[in-house]
Amino acid sequence: VMLSEALRKFDAGLLMDVRHEEVRINNIILSPIAKEMFATSNPISGLRSSNESIDDSIQLFNLLAIQSPIICYQGKQRFYAIGGFFTLQKLKHAIAQEVISPDEITKIFVLSNKPSKEIIKSIIQFGLVNDLFLKCFISDTKRVSHLLRSYFKKDDGRRSLFGSSEWLQILPGIKTSKLFAQFLSISEKEL
Repeated sequence: VMLSEALRKFDAGLLMDVRHEEVRINNIILSPIAKEMFATSNPISGLRSSNESIDDSIQLFNLLAIQSPIICYQGKQRFYAIGGFFTLQKLKHAIAQEVISPDEITKIFVLSNKPSKEIIKSIIQFGLVNDLFLKCFISDTKRVSHLLRSYFKKDDGRRSLFGSSEWLQILPGIKTSKLFAQFLSISEKEL
């Protein structure tokens, strides 16, 4: 089965194969695949260069968890995040700043079964493309290029990663760097 077919099948059954659950934030960690992908380039580190302090600002953590949910599969004693990384980071940051307790509860989506490694990677890639590029969190061409090369592999025999099977299952209509640059309204030179 081609991965894109497996991904479509996963998506079609997703709403019946997921439950909404309350868990302690400290019981949520990055999945090993996310950890491996982020070792090359952490998507959160490039979003903001200013000091982020949440001490004096209003924080609606429950609303955040609903608007940008954390998606996990369950291990023996932990929940492994494969989506909602920015929400998870915000909650962990709030714990570190002692704004909320380490025992604080949040609601997450938990997949009934752990997906295959390929599906997990595709879920992470889809989430990153959606959050970082489609929602325009990042528009600096050099940063976009770096993140793309960190998260997507160029297939052998292809001219660019925009022709790779990983990329085309996420954005099949954008097959060249020129089309991607036009889509984001950025310069193609450094892509």
